[in-house]
Amino acid sequence: MYSLSYLYQALGDRAFADQCERNAFNALPAAFTHDHWGHQYLTVTNQPFTCKLEDPNPFWNTGKQSIMYGIEPNYPCCTVNFPQGLPKFLSSSFAHFGSNGLVHALLSPARVATKLPNGAMVNLTCETAYPFGPNLYYEIVASEPFTLHLRIPAWVNWYEMSASSGRDKMPWSPDDPQEIHTSDTLVLDPNTGLLSVDLLQYSRVSLTLTTSIRTEPRDNDTVAIYYGALLYALDVGQETTHIKLNSSRIDTTSHAFPAKDAHDYNITNTKPWAIAIDPSTLVYHGPGAGPHSSIDDSNKNSSSASTMPRPKQPELKTPIWDYEAPPNYITVKTCEILWNLDKGIPSTPSPIDQRICVEGTVRERVLRPYGSLKVHMAELPVMDLSGFD
Repeated sequence: MYSLSYLYQALGDRAFADQCERNAFNALPAAFTHDHWGHQYLTVTNQPFTCKLEDPNPFWNTGKQSIMYGIEPNYPCCTVNFPQGLPKFLSSSFAHFGSNGLVHALLSPARVATKLPNGAMVNLTCETAYPFGPNLYYEIVASEPFTLHLRIPAWVNWYEMSASSGRDKMPWSPDDPQEIHTSDTLVLDPNTGLLSVDLLQYSRVSLTLTTSIRTEPRDNDTVAIYYGALLYALDVGQETTHIKLNSSRIDTTSHAFPAKDAHDYNITNTKPWAIAIDPSTLVYHGPGAGPHSSIDDSNKNSSSASTMPRPKQPELKTPIWDYEAPPNYITVKTCEILWNLDKGIPSTPSPIDQRICVEGTVRERVLRPYGSLKVHMAELPVMDLSGFD
């Protein structure tokens, strides 16, 4: 994540920023428990359970605890490295651009106070539920006019941006000159993905990003499923068992160590995992699924630019990366197939022309954000299930 954010700032290719967000909102949260007390050394894309591996180990250079969640499974380095991820992501979210520009490079809820190279002071607050919601709302106070640059990810199908700004403190008077900007009057840079708008001292900016389900091909006729910045995986249920902490480096008898919160974990599935899907039946449910934008009813009838409607944000649970916590999910038509284990983890699925549905198992199942599922199946075999009711 750190390298990708640096490369985006240095080279200006938005693919680096898109990949940085993909890591931050998928790979990172999938690798730690919702309370951050446990993490994995290795996260397997198709991982219906996590437990101590038996011989022969499928990973030639790691130990038997490498896919377990715990304080320090396999190696201790991740115990101190994991907490660096989100702080570094946030600290890399904004960057200067030229003498009077500020870039929101990595999208998330954020607040920044910065001095631009030309000496202008900018205080910006971004309210958003991103990546779980499509709306970003900015309130900005600057000491002098400046340019705001907002990154539009490559997966966006359509966006709408509106901005209003003035020289006097809000609410503006009718005599105060205001500048109004909309998506129609702005140009998107295809390389950086930046949408740039010139603002006065006091500004409000609203940005809505819309997208659609997309599938990315994987080996052996499987697919990964994305909506926005989030990867979706099959919900296989989960049952968590705390087991004795296995550590030779931590003195769990010390009064300074909060042993009640420190465990190793076995997490097992409670639903079938050997599942094939029909990608033509994928349906997204959640924020952004309906109209292009959702506006708070209290502001819906406002016509003045000084009272720009505040986008309605979905309420998010805390912690958000817990099982069934995100408000987003995808439904899809599926069936069970014959799929074996190899050395304790799912093997390569059978070739597509040899996949046969287990009788009586065709049904709709649910995919959820990958980061919220500590056991999951995220590269799913495909089948044509149009002949099944």
